[in-house]
Formats: sequence, C-alpha cells, structure tokens
Amino acid sequence: MASKPKRPDAAPVVIVGAGLAGLACAKVLDLNGISSIIFEASNHIGGKVATTVTDGVTIDRGFQVYLPDYPEGRRFFDHESLELQPLFRGITFDLPSGGRATLSFGEDRIEFAKSLRYISSPSDILNAARTIARSRALPQDGGQVMDLLARSSALRSTIVEPFLQGVYLGEARRVSVQELRFLWDRFRHGGASLPAAGMNALAQQLASSFMESIILDAQVSAVASRSITLADGHTVASEVTVLATSADVTASLLPGVLHDVVYSTVGALTLIAPEPIDLGTSVYVPSLRPGPILTVTDLSAVAPIYNRRAGHLVSVSYRPTGSNAHTTALNQLRATFGPVVDTWELLDVTVIDKALPITPPSSVLRTSENLVGDGLVLAGDYLESASINGALRSGRKAARTVMEKISGVGSRLEPRVK
Repeated sequence: MASKPKRPDAAPVVIVGAGLAGLACAKVLDLNGISSIIFEASNHIGGKVATTVTDGVTIDRGFQVYLPDYPEGRRFFDHESLELQPLFRGITFDLPSGGRATLSFGEDRIEFAKSLRYISSPSDILNAARTIARSRALPQDGGQVMDLLARSSALRSTIVEPFLQGVYLGEARRVSVQELRFLWDRFRHGGASLPAAGMNALAQQLASSFMESIILDAQVSAVASRSITLADGHTVASEVTVLATSADVTASLLPGVLHDVVYSTVGALTLIAPEPIDLGTSVYVPSLRPGPILTVTDLSAVAPIYNRRAGHLVSVSYRPTGSNAHTTALNQLRATFGPVVDTWELLDVTVIDKALPITPPSSVLRTSENLVGDGLVLAGDYLESASINGALRSGRKAARTVMEKISGVGSRLEPRVK
C-alpha cells in the first residue's frame, strides 16, 4: 500500500487518480526525470484493477485477465517478475447436443479449424472468412462485428458473441472488426494470464519506484489551470495537472470537455468448489444456456497460488440486472454444472459499477487532443480502448504531452519507458 506523505503546496506535475492510466503517466515521467504527486480518492492504487487476500484466497475485483502480448504491457511491465500464470488460449462453449467443447485460439490454424467443426458448417465458416477479408478495407472506425457476421449465424451466436460479451462485459454488439482483430492477435500470440499475486500486482509494479509520491484517501474537489483543490480545502499548485480519472469524474471536474460516456457494469461471484469443474485452464462462456453469466473460470487450475484452502476457486462474471441477479446467476450455474453447485461455498459477491467504457473513443472528446486547457491533460482508458492496454497507452501519451509542456521534448522524442 502507498505511504501517506505530507501533502505539498506545489509540485511540477499533479496527477489525479492512481489507476493504471495515472500510474503509467507517473512512471514515464519518473523515468524521464520529472517528479509528480498523485492524489487518489480511494484507499488503494490500481483503480478497477484491485485485489484482496482473505483467509488464504486471492480475489480480484471481478474476473480480469492480462494479455502479455499487449504492446503497452510489453513497454511497461517486467513479465518475469509478475510470474504470469497462463490460461488456455481459447474458450469453452456450449454444444447443441448439451455438452461443451473447447476452441483453441493458438497459432496452430489447423487445430483452430478442426475446433470449428463442432458448431459451424463449411459454408458458415466460408462466409465468415469472406466477411473478415472484406472488412480489411473498412476505415478504422467502420464495421461492427455482429453486423458483418450476420450471414454466419452459428459462428456468431455460439463463439464470437459470447466471447466478446465475456471480454467487454456484455457489450459485444458495439465491438468493431478492428477491435476484434487486435484482440484476436493478442490472444493468439500471447494468450491470457494472471499475475501470481493477483491483478493488482500490475499497479504495484508500475508504482514501485515512486510509491512515496502517492497520497491515498485524497478526494479532489476542483481543478483549475494551475492548481487542484482537495475536499478539505487544501490547494496544490502545479505546472501541469493530469486528470487520470474515469470519464464521469473528469466530466464533473471539467464540465463541457467530454461528451457523455456510457459504462458497463459487471457482477462477480467467487466460490469454492470441493472438486475441479472440468474446465481445466479454459474460460467457459455460455452460448446456448440463457442467463446473466458471462464467464466461468476455475482459478485454482489457472493459478494454484490464488487458493491456499482446500477445493477449487471458481470465478463467475455476470450481468447484474435486477435485484436478485446473483441468485439468477447461481441458478444458471446449477443448470450448467449440476446439483453439485449446491455444495459450493459462496465467498464473495461484488458488483463493479462503471467497469468498462463502451462509448467509442472517437465520440468522447470535444477536442482533438488530450491537452484540454492551459496545463490540463487527460488520461484514461475511455480515450483509447476499454482495456489495460488502452489505460497504459493513454497514460504514456499524457506523459508525452506533459513533457512537451514542461521541457519541449515530448513533440520530438518518444519518452523513455522501462
């Protein structure tokens, strides 16, 4: 946990928010000899990438994974130190017969093609291939996956849509073909993984060299061109201020800068099952079973270090619609895995509000750049993409803008990272 230094009256750079975007910005500035102070409203760093450890069980705040092939992740993280625990490069889905099958996203295209035989006819697959080939001519913001795969109904409903719903928390219909292609390549080349110490290890590694510059439980109530004001009235002057907060917080501090940003909300169940649940290290995405569940994962199979108790740690993400949504998710879990679910111990129920921005980045800013005022810079995943990669990229770009304002080198040189 970050220390609680004395609040300064001034700093060269003030960063509001210690999520991944704010930490990435601070990291780049630190490596390039520019000090900053970070004010974080909550009692932990990492924002939505949070982890708790209780009674020998590691619980991430909702089911999240890290993709080692993220370009920004390769810039910022020491993967070896994170001790990444790999998931299977693929998904497990429902079959019309009532069983389940696993689809490989690995680099073996023959294996992938063989996996498709469970759910798609040759003509269905051919239609999808032709559609994807045609999509390469689309502009960067053109063409949504669900529209383009309309003629490949089985592939769309059984594989693509459930997979994207799991990744984007139920918002598959808004995903562009370009986003899917980027995501597919990341899964195919590097797969998905979990840090051995939990997802918050990403934030801890980012902040390791400047932890003393992070002030927790420090709510910012106002932002001006050269200063911020905390909720208790304390004012801190700065040359540049970076707002690395969620879009709604940014909009409240800087009215008129952003268009409305819509977020998705996700629920998460953490359970202990006495026995393995027959998924291995794959993520199960319900495709033919109606209900709120988005993903089911046996975390003990993926990262045994997550659970030091007897049994298997199971993570379930679901759409939290309705007052009894978690009960509905448990009922769906029982319908999928059988009455044995009644013997599972429910450890935690969490609902993460504003988990992911679903408004396209091109529709967010009212300006054309992240410098939105005299010494005011924005960062956040809503500016880039709804992902860890997007948060890191926005932080790096914000640092570059800060360097340009302070020293003039940002416009000519890529700042040093890692």
